Amino acid sequence: MDIVEIHPNRWLDLPKAAVYCSLAVKTLRRAIATGDLAFSKPGRKQIVDRKDLDAWLLGLKTRFQP
Repeated sequence: MDIVEIHPNRWLDLPKAAVYCSLAVKTLRRAIATGDLAFSKPGRKQIVDRKDLDAWLLGLKTRFQP
């Protein structure tokens, strides 16, 4: 089992955000491009607020219906 470091920073760059939520950076870029995930761009780097990332993930929750 891998140990995942919890990031104490509120703002995460895309590689750190991907590790935080166990997704590919490409998936986060797609969510940003479609407007589903908010981001900030101070300079050349895209960063996401951990609170927005958590809210986006909670919005993706579904229940299995047989």
